[in-house]
Order: sequence, then C-alpha cells, then structure tokens
Amino acid sequence: INGSGGAKVQIFDKAGSVVGSSFFMDSLGSGSCASGYGDPIILYDRLAQRWVMQEFSSGGNYMCFYISGTPDPTEGTWHGYAFQAPNFPDYPHIGVWPDAYYTTTNEHPGAVYAFDRENMITGGTARALQRFALTDLDGYGFQAGTPADLDGADAPPAGAPGIIMRHVDDEAHSSYPDDAVNDLLEIYAFDVDWDNAGNSTFTQLPDIVITDYNSWMIDYSTFYSVPQPGSSTRLDPIREVILNRLIYRNFGDHETLAGVFPTNIDEATSGSTVNAGQRWFELRKIGSGDWMLHQEGTYQPGDSSENRFVGSLAMDQSGNMALAYSFTDLDPAVNPSLNFTGRLSDDSLNAMSQPEVNLVTGSGTGGGRWGDYASMNVDPADDCTFWFTGEYMSGSWATRVGSFKFEACGCELILDSPTISAVVQGPNVIRVQWNDSAVPEMTEYRVYRATASGGPYDLMATVADSSPGSGGGAGYTWDDTTVSGGITYSYIVRSSDGGACLSDPSNEVSVEATGVCLLPPEFAGVVGVSNPGEEACALDVMWNSGTSLCSGDLGYSVYRSTTSGFTPDSGTLVADGVVSLTYHDGGNLVYGERYYYVVRATDIGNGVSEDNLVEASAKPTGVISVSDWSDDVEAYGSIADAVADGWVHGADAGSDDWSVATGDDNTTGTGNAFQSFDVGDVTDKWLHTDSIGVITTTELSFWHKYQFESGFDGAVLEISVDAGVNWQDLGAHITSGGYNDTISTSFSNPIGGQNAWSGDQPAFGQVVVDLSAFDGQTVRIRWRMGCDSSFGDGPWLIDDVLVTDAGVAGPCSTGEPVLFADGFEGGDAGAWSVTQP
Repeated sequence: INGSGGAKVQIFDKAGSVVGSSFFMDSLGSGSCASGYGDPIILYDRLAQRWVMQEFSSGGNYMCFYISGTPDPTEGTWHGYAFQAPNFPDYPHIGVWPDAYYTTTNEHPGAVYAFDRENMITGGTARALQRFALTDLDGYGFQAGTPADLDGADAPPAGAPGIIMRHVDDEAHSSYPDDAVNDLLEIYAFDVDWDNAGNSTFTQLPDIVITDYNSWMIDYSTFYSVPQPGSSTRLDPIREVILNRLIYRNFGDHETLAGVFPTNIDEATSGSTVNAGQRWFELRKIGSGDWMLHQEGTYQPGDSSENRFVGSLAMDQSGNMALAYSFTDLDPAVNPSLNFTGRLSDDSLNAMSQPEVNLVTGSGTGGGRWGDYASMNVDPADDCTFWFTGEYMSGSWATRVGSFKFEACGCELILDSPTISAVVQGPNVIRVQWNDSAVPEMTEYRVYRATASGGPYDLMATVADSSPGSGGGAGYTWDDTTVSGGITYSYIVRSSDGGACLSDPSNEVSVEATGVCLLPPEFAGVVGVSNPGEEACALDVMWNSGTSLCSGDLGYSVYRSTTSGFTPDSGTLVADGVVSLTYHDGGNLVYGERYYYVVRATDIGNGVSEDNLVEASAKPTGVISVSDWSDDVEAYGSIADAVADGWVHGADAGSDDWSVATGDDNTTGTGNAFQSFDVGDVTDKWLHTDSIGVITTTELSFWHKYQFESGFDGAVLEISVDAGVNWQDLGAHITSGGYNDTISTSFSNPIGGQNAWSGDQPAFGQVVVDLSAFDGQTVRIRWRMGCDSSFGDGPWLIDDVLVTDAGVAGPCSTGEPVLFADGFEGGDAGAWSVTQP
C-alpha cells in the first residue's frame, strides 16, 4: 500500500495470518531508490517462480524493481534494480512476459518500457531499458497504455511480442472520426531485441472495433466524477486506462486477452450525471491470425443510483472469468464497498451471468483518488482460485483481500498421455502416429512441434477423436506437410476433452525431414533510411545482411509507402532481387513527403521469403548547406502564417492556444512573439520547429519571458531525433538561462516531477543550448508547457529563435518515376513476358 514514506509491504499467508514484519519497499533499495514514493505493483512471475515488486523514487524519475531470489518472498533475498526515466514515470503498470517485464507509465506522451527480465530474475546485470512512446489521446490529461500480464502455466508462442493496449472513445478524441455506434481497442506489439536495441520495434496492430461506450463523466478530464452517498466529494473511476490487469492466457488452441475499463451508462456527453459501469472484453487469437473480438459486455445490473467502477478481472484455467469492483449506491445508501461477479466459460457470450456477490460493505465516505491498483489474480497453486484486493471505506479508507473460485474449474478426470511415433512419409512430409486415449471423455488431440528437443513447441494441429464416448479404439495419424528438408523436428501430442482437461505431454519423438529446404531466411529488416540531399529527390535505404538457413544466396525486396504500418505487397514493391545491402530510391519522390520502407529477404535457392514488418522512414530534401537559421516572428500575422512557414503547434491535453502576439517582443517591445497562457486546467501544449540539421558547432538560442504558477505550472525545452515520434528533455544541454524549479507531482501536471522554468520572469531573458551532442542528426526543437488542474497565471512569450551552424535543406525536384526495378536474382520471372514478331 502507499504509505507516508513510500510503498509499505506486509506478507500474509492464505489463511489471512500475518507473516513477518511489515517493511517499506525502499528499505531494499539504494541510491535514489532508497527513497521510495509509492504507486507500488507486486506480481508473481509464474514462469520464473519469482515475486516482482516495483515503485517509483521520490526524486530523479527512477523506477525501482525488486525481484525475489526464490519463490518464497519471506526468504529475504531480493535483487534490486534502478532504471531512470526521462520524465516522471507516473502510474506504472507491469506485464510479465517471457522476454521482458513490460511497463507502461503516465507520461506525455504515454511511455512503454521493456526491462531485462532474463538477467533480473537471476540477479545479473540488467541491460539498458528500452522505451517507446504512444501518441497522446487528445482530450485526456492522463496518458497511459496497459501491458498484457501472463496468467497460467503455458507461455505465449515462442518469440511472441509483448502486448500493450488502450481503449479509444472516438467522441472524446478529436483525432478520431466520430462514430456514434462503435469505438475502438488499440493493440501494440513491442518486439524487443536485447542484443541490438535498434532492431526493437513498437508496432500498432489492427484495431478492434467494439460497441460504443461513453467516457464523459462530468467532462473528459475531471478525475473525481463517481457519486457516493453522504458527500459531495466524488470518486475517480480512472476512465483513461484499461484497468489493472490486462490478462493474457494461452489455451493451446487459442490465445486470450481480457480486460475492463469504466463507462458511463448515461449516454449524454454534457452535464454532470454519472452512472458508472464496467465495460469488459475478451479477445482471441488463433495461430498466426489477428486478434479478434470474442465477446464484450457492460456490467451494470442495477438502477441509475448504483455505480460500479475501478474493476479488475481475471480468467481461470477453464476459461471462467471473475470481475470485482468498487460499488456505491445513492438510494438506498451504500458507501464505497467491494462486490464481484463472473461468468463460466460455457455461459452465453457477452454477459457476466453469475450472481453479484458482496465482498465487503463500506462505511463512511471516501476521498477523490480511489482504488488505483485494484487487482484480480489467479492462484498458481491450482489455477482456479481468484484473489482480489481493492479499496473500500471502513470509517477511513481500508484494503480488503478476498478469494473465491468456481466449482466448474479444473479437470476431475484421470488422464493418460498418448504414446507417439513419427516417420518420414516422403519428401517434405513427416507422419505422426499415436494411440487412442483410454478415457472416453477425450474428444481431441493436440499436436505440437518444435525445432529443438524439449521445445518451445507450437501447436500445429487439433485432431478430432473419431470415437467420442469410448476409449482404446483405433489410433491416429497426422501428416506434417510444412517441414523443410534437412531439419530435425520434435513432436509431442496431448489429449483433451475440449474443456479443462488436457493430458500431460506424450513422449517426444524427433525426425529429420527429407526433401528440399523450405525455411525462410533470417533477416532483421531495414536498419535505416537516409536523405542524401540531392537536387533530385531521393532516399537511401540500408539493411544488414540476412542469413540463409538453406545454404543459399539471398535477394532483397524493397517496399515503400507514404503510410506507416502498411502491408508490403505488389502495389508497394519498388525493387526486387536486390543483392547489395543498400538501395538508392530516386523514383518519383516528392519534396517534404515522408516515405516508409520495409525490406524483406528471399532465399534465391528455394524462393521462400521471410515476412518482417520492420519500418524505417525519412523525407527527401535538396542539397543541405550549413548556415544560420533564425526567426524573429515578425513575418507572421497569425499562428497560421507560422504553420505555413514550417512551425507546428498542438496540445496533447487541454486546449491549444498558441498564437502570434503583437506589442510585446524582445527587440523593440512592440513587435511579435509566440504566446501561450498558463491556464487552470490540466494542459500539455507545445510548439516545435521543422527539421534542422546539426553539426558539432550547432547552437540554439532564444529569448523568452513567462508568468507561471510557481512550482506547479511551467515549461520545458525538448528535442526529437526521429521526426517527432519521441522527445527528450534538453535541460542538461542548456548552457545559459536554464531551468529554475521542479514541477510538483500534485494536481496532475503532465510534466510533474520534471525540472522546468516556473514562477515569474517579467523581462525577456536569453536561453542558450549546446546541440553538439546531436551531431550528424536531423532534429526538431519543441517548447512545451504543462499546467495542472488548479490555478492558472500569465503568458509565456518566445522570440528571436536562432540556430547557428544549422544544416538547412533546400527543396528537391521530383524525378522521373521508377515503375519497377528487377535485379534478376530472385528466380521469379513472372512479371516478364516475351513477344515475338
């Protein structure tokens, strides 16, 4: 729990008895982590049989991890790790995954981290964190995704990326088309490469369309909105995120993601009526297919005086689902309490059909912030018992831990494991054979394959039992026609009743396939795209050599689009059969347009291609020359004029009020300056330059004056080296006129916890920044203001921006289009024809 000195930990046994003394999490830390600040998470890493604890530090923006040395948290050995974030890592959530501990935080934009689980579970030296950023959802002052957290004994398929999700109410976010019938779930795949961080990717997967829900609760940004009896103070439903936890399970024949988030049953998008309910969902993925919506529902069985909020759900080994949540009722009065419900795996879809049960009834009224880390988990000892912890009122706020299970969980049959054999049936075919189970209730057999003895195994086929209701009949065969010659494959088979009963694995058999090698090459994809800065628009695409697994030579195909996340196909193919490791693309490119590239490798010997989706992008420009670039804002009559000249402005939270103000500038006191105001609402707004080239002597300077609520509102200077996808603070590079304060983490300022300019500077002062650390890169500079939910103040004025020794690119001309390129190395002449006279 959050204590006055950080996160406080107390261990209990399952009977509710205290085990050992309580301790503060930061007693395990050192350095900045010796002073914890709260928002703790505790999870059990079932695959490693280790406990994982985390909180953030009181200073320095550190995320502090503690991993138990054994499965027993009372044993006393913990491995501590401190990772520093570029911003205050508010509201962290963790997902246990085989290749990383994935963590999301409320930053602006919301951040997604991968931490080195492999070394952390052994106490080894952890490799550097890896970080990507989500785009902000405008309209929300709180920005965070939620990572998938593994439940159950079966890991995801080998190499499966970490999953991050968030929900999108398109009425709340102006950047999404307004659809009165549907809303969205967004899914992102974090594929981490610990050996080469440059190969790691963060890719948005296809959206999931769900039924429309309503996140208007007083408005789209007020935190405390759920009513309670006996008080005008409202409680926070945490509308902005998929709530703790987003659960993942691998059932063998399908994978599942399930989660819950708040919705207002009242459909109005104006006024202050709030009738809070719980929107829940289950997604499924079969094999290599996309994630698809399996079922969804809104749980609010009572009348409009009842509220159900801050929920958490989980799923047991049989696919039964449990949902627990906070509960209030205005009439008859029920103070903040805890209830739970659920559904069995064979209940009708789209409904929580089990009775609602009260876990504990509250007394007294609560404060605004409420139950942030309510959590439903499944006991790994039986994979059936649910354990829930949440906040309720007992005079003052209190925590309750409760457990329950469904009778319809687990297998009560005595199972036998199949006995299998395998033989080469012909070129590129292996036949797997096994006996019929002696258990009459078995209805199917699941065949798994691996390329290494002992796994990890992939599910290859589900074969129906040909004699359901009787056991010990004729055996079964299954032909694997996807094998590659010269490769040894290992197989196991498990019998199942199609429900909770799944036998232990059979004996493993290994066979080397004959025939031709059909394996795709190993290839990491494109590594970069550079702008050569030529008179004719062009871009240079680069990649590292791939590896043939069939001892053949490789050719490369280059695909191009103006849309990120595109699917490579014949319509986006610009070059085929390339045998070098670069491609000069001068085909019909347009100055200022951003182009995205994917490169794929093909084994020339067998014609098999791999299917990576790694992207890199760049914009073509003309010749780049070194000169000073300056802007005194005098050429602009409005902010629209500045945008036409390459400036970009916006707001990730709150309103965007950037303007060109006349009558108060640095030079004469009567000219122009950029202006934005400190307001009394949660706001995150910014103004940034177009792309600027940097060399070792490049320096930035500008003049500004400001009037911010001291210590609570303020501004920072940031830089992006990837065209605005990610931003980092420039405070450490300021040589004159640097930050003068640290922004409070209270009242939800998006830059809370960061060093910044704050307070009053009534006269223009100069800021000088050394950009030499970014030598050789093309950057954008951003002026960013953060305001909290309390008082506002005056304006921030920015004038006389100067970048000395800047690499300034001129325009380029569009050349003749390259319709198609073929290096004749791919072995496929299907695009060619011969015409004889």
